[in-house]
Formats: sequence, structure tokens, C-alpha cells
Amino acid sequence: FFNLCLAMAEEGPRPSDDSSESECEVLAPASRVKGRRVRVPLPPPKKIHRFKGRIIQLHVDDDQEEASSIFAKARHQDLIADGGAMQVGLDLEWKPDRGCADNPVALIQLATYDAAVLLRTTGATALPSWVVELFNDPDIFKVVFDFDFADRSKLRRSFGWDMPENAASSFVDIAALAKQVGGMPRSMKAVAAHLDIFMEKERTVGCSNWAAPKLTPEQAQYAADDAFYSLMLGGLTVEAAGEKELAISSRAQFVAVAKKYRAAMAAHSAFIDNSDKYDAFFSLRTAVIDALKEMGGYVATKANKLGGCREIKRLLKTFNFLRLNRQFFARNEDAIVTFITAGELHVRLRQEADGEAEEQDDKAFLERCLATIARVGVGEWVPAKAHFPSVQSSRLEKLVAGLTHVETAWSGDEGIMLKLDRHPGATESEDALVGPAVDLVVSGSGCTREQARTMLGEDEKAQTAISGLGRHAAGSVGEAQLVRSLNARARLLADASNLRKTVASVALADIVSALEVDKGYKAALNRMIASTIDPSLKQRGRKASSKVTQDPADLVAGALAAVAKRLGGEPPTKVARTG
Repeated sequence: FFNLCLAMAEEGPRPSDDSSESECEVLAPASRVKGRRVRVPLPPPKKIHRFKGRIIQLHVDDDQEEASSIFAKARHQDLIADGGAMQVGLDLEWKPDRGCADNPVALIQLATYDAAVLLRTTGATALPSWVVELFNDPDIFKVVFDFDFADRSKLRRSFGWDMPENAASSFVDIAALAKQVGGMPRSMKAVAAHLDIFMEKERTVGCSNWAAPKLTPEQAQYAADDAFYSLMLGGLTVEAAGEKELAISSRAQFVAVAKKYRAAMAAHSAFIDNSDKYDAFFSLRTAVIDALKEMGGYVATKANKLGGCREIKRLLKTFNFLRLNRQFFARNEDAIVTFITAGELHVRLRQEADGEAEEQDDKAFLERCLATIARVGVGEWVPAKAHFPSVQSSRLEKLVAGLTHVETAWSGDEGIMLKLDRHPGATESEDALVGPAVDLVVSGSGCTREQARTMLGEDEKAQTAISGLGRHAAGSVGEAQLVRSLNARARLLADASNLRKTVASVALADIVSALEVDKGYKAALNRMIASTIDPSLKQRGRKASSKVTQDPADLVAGALAAVAKRLGGEPPTKVARTG
């Protein structure tokens, strides 16, 4: 893995006909900037190693003679002539265990320098005798990767096989050796790349149904590659340890034999072109980054929404090997941040200032963070990890502690949660927005300002509009719409109060209800309000009403007269001519 990234660093950024901001400079993973690890994109390698020897597929119920003869010691005499032990690559596969499932081993892969045997074990309760003998032979090294207690338990539950004590040291685990060597990756694919062997190992194939009636060509190649390159990696991993002590018997002899095997294996290992997948990876990467920019960039987006973007959809259809999944996002962690919230995968662009928040003064940093949260939504709980790296989340939590309009909480699943009760850019004084509505009630009904404020305060719809004003930035369309709604409500309350003077027997609340449902009055009121606001804020349906030449106040007066007549009273004598 390290050598792969170094090679990419020497190569530089992927060439492109036109430079794009979404392309990231590729640096070696060892590089650090101000103490921070520099992330790099991890595309598929341009070339991959693939086993090109003989692949024999058979079931445990089939004739085993050909398979067993491949692992006869006599066939390996030239490689172990100096008293060394025979070496075999080994791997297991089974149908993925989901939930509480415990599926039996479905495939055993065994490989030598020129052949790979794929032994299907579906429906079997015992292993062929030659396989048991090979497993139990302490003089045959079985080179495996991450062959832990779970794998041995699988074999015991599937076939009743228990590892004999004298054979334990004959199982050489590359993962355990890599850990002892230190400084090596953990996965087989990464360890192989670290040792200059580039395996394909598509995750979709690895997690496929290995218990299916027939293996696909991709499954067969994947299984053969795993066993064959396990055998090759065994010696390479031990050699990489240098003088470090390893838990392996006959180390010098093991390395000597491994070199002979590796020389023989070279004729059956091909280094094939993989540039189509390399190029497709960067095409999808660019499309995803561009789509995230259009969706708000640093604002978190559900990952499944990206699949609806036209260019991404085209790429996924053109290159059927591409997958827009968590693995792809992880390979692009230099540009994309992923996290799970409410059980769904979310993604956002990595911020240019990630990890450098300490260079910004507290006020500017706080303003930027609150503006980001406000874009998500005021009044909603927002996980900080969705929009800020951990160092910024911790700093933000401390800075908002003394703010009355920001709430914080902790969730075991989401971490630090933040909620804005007020938009950071909202109009500072609500009186500047509510005052005109009070004036409307006063001018329309003749009451005092105190009475007008009481009337608005007791009206549920007016209070809903007033409480929503702080959730929008000053001068925004959202604020303007709420002001318009508040003014319309104030106008209705004024008309209802004025109308009650002529219909004293009807309660004010009933008059308000009557005006709310009267189509003529609502149309006239909308016309009056629309005539007083900025033309750019008019709704699309205003063109038809703008053809009416009658004064808006006269329209309202006519509508009120109709309502008064229906309620059994006389039309009001006063209708304010101001919006």
C-alpha cells in the first residue's frame, strides 16, 4: 500500500485535458502537514496481478485423484530437495453470514506454484481424506491469511475437523506475521500492494454467494488468486521482517523454499492492464464531487441521492464494475467525509480548513460554523460530525456553551448534536418587522397600539408567523413571506374588529372564522397585500389579479359588506386604504 501511494506520488495527479478543482494532488501517505496525516485517493491500480495457471473446480463428491496428485510431495521434490517443507496456499469461502446466520464452509481453495484447486463443499459433512492428510501434516506449510479461531471453528462445525496440536505450527498466517513485522497494513489486498503485488479482490465478488450451484468466472478467478498469492506472500512477508523475530518454525529453511516456489510461480502470474477501472474510478470521483458541490458542498447529503444525478447514473450504467458504495467513498476520503446518521449513509465534501480551525479566531470560526448549521435548518437537531471534523466539533461545543439561541446535546450514535433556535443572520429587532403589523391593526380598527399588540398576541396564526421570523436571515425570501403572512393576518384581525361594531351579536372569533373561509374576502385581501410589497416577491398567480383596475380597498370593502350581510349586520363604514 505504501509503495503504491509512493508510486502515485511520483506520478503526480492523474492527467486530465482540463484541470479541475475536484482533482486532488496525490501525496505519499507518510507526508504530514503541520502534524496532520495527508489523505490520498486510492484508485484501483493501473495494472493487477492475476493467476494464469491451471484452475481445477470439483465437488467433494467428485473423483479426487487429479486434485490430490497436484499436492503429492513427489511432484514438489525439485523445490524441497534440500530438506525443506512443501508449501501450499490455503483459503476458505462461505455464503456471507448475515444477522445470526452461521453458514458452513462452501469452498476450500488450495494452490501450489502452477495450479489452484477449488474444492466445493456444499452439502458435505466431511472432508476428502487427502485434504485431511494435508491439513494434519506438520511437514507441509499451509500459508493462510487471517486464519483465526473463527475459521478453525467454521471447519469444525462444517466438517468435524479439529487442528492437531502438532500441526498448529504448520499454518503460517500472513496477517499475524505482518503484525509482528510492524508498519504493514492489515487487509490482504493492502499487504500485497505493500509487497508490490497488486490484487484485484473486488469486494462485490468477495461478499457474493459462495454456496451458489455454480461459481461464476469472477468467483473462480477471485478464489484462485486468493490461494495462489497467499502462497507467494508468505515468503515475502517473512523476508520483509529482516532480523525481527517471528513466530515461525525453521525460518531460514522456509524462506529458502519460498524463494524457489516464487521463482516457479512467476511463469503462472500475469501482470495485466487495469487502466479502464483506474480511469472509470476518477471519472466517477469527479462526477460525485461535482454533484456534492451542487447539493451544498459541506452540507451533508444522503448518499443514495447521488445515484439520481445524470452523470453518475450514466457512469454506473456504462461501467458495470463501478459501485457507489461506502467502499468507494472510503477510497476518496481525501475529498469526501462519510458517516452514518439515522441508519443511513451520509456524505459531504471534506473542508479545505479541516484540522486547521485553530488558525481562525473564535468569532470568525463561530460565525462560519453557525452559518453552516443554519443552511441545514434552524430548529432541527444537527450532528456536528456531519459538517465538521472532530477537532472543530469539540471547539464549537465550547464556544456555543454561552449562547442562548444554540442548544447542545449528546447522542450515543451521533455524538455532539446542535440546534439553532434562531438564525445567526436574523433581523436583530423583531419590532422592526412586527411594528408595521401593529400599525395595520390600529389603522384598520381604530384601537390603541396596546390593544393591537394584545390582539396579535392572542391570535395563533399571527404568533406562528412572529415566532418564525427568527428562523430566517434578514432580507431573505423566507423572512419576506412571513412578514407578508403577518401583515395579512393583521389586516384580517383589523377588519374583523371593525366589522364587529356593526354585528355586535356575533363573537369576534366567529367573525374571524367567517372571513377566513370567505373566498371573495381572501382574494381581495391578497390583492391589497400584493399591491404594497416589492413586485419581485409577488407570487406567480398575481398576473391575473393585476388586470383588475378597482382600488384594493374598495375590493375589501365589497367583500366585507357581503360577509356582514351574511352575518346579519350592516357593512362597516371604515376600511383603511393602506396595505
